[in-house]
Amino acid sequence: MENMRQGADQIEETKDLIRIAIDPTKRGQVKFKLARLFQALIPQRLQQFMPEGMSKLLTENLDPLPKISTLFHLNLNTIQDSAAEIIAEARTKKADLVQFRKDIEAADLEKWDPKRLQQFVAGRNKIDIRRELSEVFNEELGLISEEEREAHRQEILASLLVDAQNTEEVIKLLRICASACVRVFNRANLAYHSFENVVRQAAVFRDAVQDMASLNSSMLIAKESILITVDGSVQVLEEVLNSFDEAARHQVASGDTILRLREAQSRIESKVSQLCATIRTKNDQVLDGEFEEVAPLLELSSKN
Repeated sequence: MENMRQGADQIEETKDLIRIAIDPTKRGQVKFKLARLFQALIPQRLQQFMPEGMSKLLTENLDPLPKISTLFHLNLNTIQDSAAEIIAEARTKKADLVQFRKDIEAADLEKWDPKRLQQFVAGRNKIDIRRELSEVFNEELGLISEEEREAHRQEILASLLVDAQNTEEVIKLLRICASACVRVFNRANLAYHSFENVVRQAAVFRDAVQDMASLNSSMLIAKESILITVDGSVQVLEEVLNSFDEAARHQVASGDTILRLREAQSRIESKVSQLCATIRTKNDQVLDGEFEEVAPLLELSSKN
């Protein structure tokens, strides 16, 4: 019986290990305890009428295997969304890079001055340059030489070219990441299929084994429970019979009671006889004049 109990406990421990691996936080343990509470409060015949979402939530928090399936499915869709977002961002950035390079080439060929280049950069940043700043910038450009203006122009163009190169590298990184997402998704998709292909059967097998362990425990406990019940009842009955035996030895209808009553009668009769003798003696003394003189009441009062 102890082996059966340990086997049932081992199945529950396996569930706990899987459940903790899925969600090791205290929140996960609280969800499990709440699910157990709801299961205990809601009769089994009514659980089939619960809304699908609540029923699924209850099942997943009690049994870790369905929860793995739900998380697996959710994560597959999540990685698809991430991959799609990366691919879309890479395509958008690539189109922007093509136009950006054309603008840089046009700015170099058309000899855009520093002011126009700054306005171009501000436009890409979606910033409107305030009139006050633009006036100061024009004044500063008017104070420097042509060579200094050209050097400033080349500095801006060089910075823009570096930005274009950085963008190209970022696009490559996004493509690599998108490729990795696709590969991970394909591998995870296969793993999910493998899991779903056997998870239902594994759960049914586990539950059947657990039910057999419970049934076997009941069979083993049945004999022990009868024997324990009989032994306990016999012990109680023995105590009851012992008390009856003790009561029989102390029952009222006994020789001890008669002797005690006769003794009481004798004692009372003796006392009554003694009392009668005392009364006769006192009466005889009165009749024979054998009594002491009583002092007057006033004398007794004065003495007091």
